[in-house]
Amino acid sequence: MIDCRGKTLPQIKKELMNVRGITNLNAFMEPSLNYLIPFREMKNLPKACSIINQALHENKIIGIHFDTDTDGTCSGGIMYNYLIHHISESKLKTYTDIGKAHGLKNFDIDKMAECDVIIIVDSLDNNIDKYKLLHDMGKTVIILDHHDINPDIPYDDYAILVSSQDKDYQNHALCGAGVCLKVCLYLDILNNTNYADKYYDLAACGLIADMVDISETHMENRAIIYKGLSESHNPAIQFICGQYVFDSNAVSYYIAPKINALCRTSRNEEGYLIFTKYNESEIAYIIDKMDEAKALQNAEVDRILSSGTEQVLDNITFMQIHTDYGVSGLVANSLVEKYHKPAIVLYDEISSDDNCLHGSARSPMDMFRSYCENFDHVHTGGHEPAFGIWFDTPDDLHKYLDEINNNAQQFKGQPKEADMLINIKDITVNLITFCQKFNFVSGMGSLSIEVELADMDSYTIGSFKNGKHTFIESSSPDTFTYRYAPKCIQWNLPQDIFEKYVIENKLPNLHPKGTLQFGFKNTAQIICNDLIPEDYVKEHTIKQDNSKDETLHTNKDINKILNIDNNTMFGVSDTEYKDISMELS
Repeated sequence: MIDCRGKTLPQIKKELMNVRGITNLNAFMEPSLNYLIPFREMKNLPKACSIINQALHENKIIGIHFDTDTDGTCSGGIMYNYLIHHISESKLKTYTDIGKAHGLKNFDIDKMAECDVIIIVDSLDNNIDKYKLLHDMGKTVIILDHHDINPDIPYDDYAILVSSQDKDYQNHALCGAGVCLKVCLYLDILNNTNYADKYYDLAACGLIADMVDISETHMENRAIIYKGLSESHNPAIQFICGQYVFDSNAVSYYIAPKINALCRTSRNEEGYLIFTKYNESEIAYIIDKMDEAKALQNAEVDRILSSGTEQVLDNITFMQIHTDYGVSGLVANSLVEKYHKPAIVLYDEISSDDNCLHGSARSPMDMFRSYCENFDHVHTGGHEPAFGIWFDTPDDLHKYLDEINNNAQQFKGQPKEADMLINIKDITVNLITFCQKFNFVSGMGSLSIEVELADMDSYTIGSFKNGKHTFIESSSPDTFTYRYAPKCIQWNLPQDIFEKYVIENKLPNLHPKGTLQFGFKNTAQIICNDLIPEDYVKEHTIKQDNSKDETLHTNKDINKILNIDNNTMFGVSDTEYKDISMELS
């Protein structure tokens, strides 16, 4: 953590560049499209585009198979929206699978019988049987993908594979939506059109949702994301974001969770076409379905976690779950947050597809997937540090857990440090503007800048949205002399739970940590993830929901427990914020 107290913004920028390993800060924050890698460096891209273009001019029927996650939904949306400029809706067919199924493995390809050309986006099967069957049916199969390629599988015999994973392509972190965007950009060149320029926003969504590397070593990804977030065209994106800024956080916390909830609850067909819709009522209907799915998903995760059946070993946490929903990754995320060590969550039923034990793995540190792949009979798929994992037999699982529990110490994590330590008086309009611009494109390889306040020695607690969200702000007399004294907000932290935690732990002060940004009417905000530990919030929220315990700590309760003079307290106001001032010294 950089001690930025009393330092100028140029000094802060220089130190941040050194810590983050950034060589050109301006280009990093506002990357140009000059960073796009030439089209011909991606194997088969020109060939695939030539075939698609010919099919368009010959008015052939084209089918698009969407993968089920956010990247797949964005990839399919890009291809559909682009191709519909060239052919009628009757000549363009769409397909998807159910649940978290990947590729054509479980898909009935007879549904594609009417198609001449089939474009499969964001998925690559490890078995070529379905590709061969389609090829033998006289179909032209084009795969636009980014997953690992097995060199021993003869894809080229039955399909045209365009992939960022080709050994000669310089950006292996480009996701499926990025590959689809580049295909459409090249089709624009062939047709002397400019349609693809409107679909950078969908490519940006896919890149961020798929947690690809956006460090300085992958400037192509940054350039696509920057343009996409800066120029949003898709009405569904605009509808979901509403009044909020379309940035990296909007994708991670609003857009992707809605789409992923559909595939986790096997309701894919209700929403996979959302980015192809331009009618507001249709978009609103799909989003309602997404919200229903998300509520079902979250209730199921809470049910599983409340069972308390996880095994907390020395270096890893393991859990087997029984559920009809694809929530192993969400459960694993919660276990990592609680125990700060790798977590593996498997379904308790043998997979009917490949007769194995399968689920998800998560880790607070990078390289855990690479580490797991060193073990025999352990298979993984996905991205660091969140990936799918499966075992051939229960014996393989037990051997793996024994071995990894003895050797995985390096993958245990601690809560992430902030980037900058500052005082309230250090917060200026220029510092907020810089942090907000830097965080505009953020994710794997370039996380948002976080600041930590060193001088929150006395503070006021408040809440809004009927107590759902909690904030604190300094109540020191000096605070009122600073133009940008911030409100420190934690979403979904009920005020009564925060007060209970403060009382139980007898906290004399807090050091709020989070992202610095402008709030309402250009006030300063720090959006915090851990005013108090998340596992404490979840535990007490679940207990309260189950028991209907409405016990809250009033002003008098807090005064008595913390021995605070009642004359120093503010009462509950009639304004939007229900302020309870606490002087903690």
